[in-house]
Amino acid sequence: MIVSHSKEEPMNHFQNAAILAALHGAIVSGSTAAQLFSVPPEVTAKVRAFGPMFNAETGATFRALYAPLQPPLGPDIVVKADISYGPDERHRLDVFAPAQKTAVPAPVVIHIHGGAYVSGDKTIPGTPFYQNIGGFWARNGIIGVNATYRLAPKHQWPTAVRISTNVTADFGAT
Repeated sequence: MIVSHSKEEPMNHFQNAAILAALHGAIVSGSTAAQLFSVPPEVTAKVRAFGPMFNAETGATFRALYAPLQPPLGPDIVVKADISYGPDERHRLDVFAPAQKTAVPAPVVIHIHGGAYVSGDKTIPGTPFYQNIGGFWARNGIIGVNATYRLAPKHQWPTAVRISTNVTADFGAT
């Protein structure tokens, strides 16, 4: 989801489409493409050897294979972690912003982890995941936000889904 930089000036659909087009252009050309597509052949071969199976063991193996390929979060990125956006202990988000300020406000991309509303978090401890997603956006002039939410069964449907309303409203979505 892409939202505007302020509650006073929400982006319209045209602006969102323009940002998505610019992101597509950045992804298919230049250094961003190298970041996305430079998987060493030996890593690719190891992943392909697993075939279509995915479970806890393969997930751990894939994280071990891909973790060294992730660029570190360096001084070019400002990270503000564990910002509360609500009363629950899981109402937390991390913000990744370019350290270099620009003349125009940066767009915001919000990443909400998977887990079918019963598991997951905005980070995977001991790995660069999902900080790598926020870092990717920040390296490309966009503010990245990783958010987590309350989980079932303690919090029943649609409680977890309300994160999108709470978090995106904080960043100016309408």
